[in-house]
Amino acid sequence: MSHLIETEKKNASVLKIALLSLNWYRKKDPRVPLGMGYIYAELKNSTKSLGKIDVTFLENDVRANLSNTVHQILSLDPDILGIGVYAWNNEAVRKVLHSIRKFECKPLVVLGGPEITYGGNELNDEFPTVDYFVKGYGETAFSEIVVSLIENKEPESTGIYRRGETIGRSLAIPSRGIKASPFSNSKLARTLLGQNFLRWQTQRGCAFRCTFCAFKSPNGGTVESDIKTVEFELKKIRDMGVKEVAVLDPIFFMNRERSIEILRLMATITPEVKYSIQSRFEHLDSTIIGMLSSMNVKLECGLQTFDARVQRAIKRINNHQRVHESIEMLISNEVSFETHLIYGLPNQSMNSFASDVLSLEGLGCEKLRIFPLSLLRGTEIADSFETNKEGIRFSEIFPREVIETNWMDRHEVLYLKGIQNKMEESAHSISIAVEGL
Repeated sequence: MSHLIETEKKNASVLKIALLSLNWYRKKDPRVPLGMGYIYAELKNSTKSLGKIDVTFLENDVRANLSNTVHQILSLDPDILGIGVYAWNNEAVRKVLHSIRKFECKPLVVLGGPEITYGGNELNDEFPTVDYFVKGYGETAFSEIVVSLIENKEPESTGIYRRGETIGRSLAIPSRGIKASPFSNSKLARTLLGQNFLRWQTQRGCAFRCTFCAFKSPNGGTVESDIKTVEFELKKIRDMGVKEVAVLDPIFFMNRERSIEILRLMATITPEVKYSIQSRFEHLDSTIIGMLSSMNVKLECGLQTFDARVQRAIKRINNHQRVHESIEMLISNEVSFETHLIYGLPNQSMNSFASDVLSLEGLGCEKLRIFPLSLLRGTEIADSFETNKEGIRFSEIFPREVIETNWMDRHEVLYLKGIQNKMEESAHSISIAVEGL
């Protein structure tokens, strides 16, 4: 189904823009992704004085019939088509673009998203009918492309590449932070907020350089929403009656003072909302945990491994003493939290992984989630995989999960996959993993 957010057809020269989302949807997921909302908000700001755009959101589940998406695009016949490309929809995007090019519908196509941001010259071969690739944060770059088309000139900002150009490493990174809010437009806000569940962010990127993770910031830091914007959005969340919010910040407590200020706003403005927040154990302290204890919050803490050799291999060093202290404080303050481990990492044996699980049980952790190592474009593991340095074999099919390694054979990996599936069915009980190992 197409979601028409706003139509501004004032004359024959209106520029028709389609923002296409091919997502791996769950039942409670918003049908317009937050990222598309940011692009729309920035687009409206940038073209405010031009008054010549007509924006339509198109969406389809990537597992559904892609012919529906082709028909949507052909029916709309947009002048510009923008698509976010991710690991789960890369192949689907290629099929859709190939299909529409066979007909008279020939929009100017702009691709962004992680698969583009971390790609190189191979993108020209993978997407031969695309006009522009945007590497980095897409809203300002996409808006510049639209404005340039209206004004009949070429976009010049860093991170925008035309098809056929040498695609380098330069990225579009907003220096002024995130200011345009998807919730500032009333129609879009009703689409994003008119449900019980919402994905929300206060910052993008991560300063850490873990070899398996694609969240790392291209400039080594984070890009933040200003506090006034955060406060405005929380009031919108409250007013629209949202019940549950998943905070997308990779590590929420990177900036301690800022995160404490945001927690205060969350507790004051939206005390009834349940939040899921991602953190490292080392970033928690008595002040933060004390605040969380009086809020409706669930923490998701990525530990990944206790093993020192594995930590060095993935550049993810944990401070064991701080981890232990934080877990003790979380338990004593009755803060809901779950711990995440990854299996199939370099240097990680079955014994090493089992030791991690038993250690968490000994610390009193009750909720555990385990995940297989996946091959993601833009990660150091993916780069070294191309030269076969890591000794890890992955599936060729999304989500490109680990199959076997030099330290864990495929039967052991399959065994852990079975335990993972059982844990998902049983509310992440750590006892299942302990019994299995």
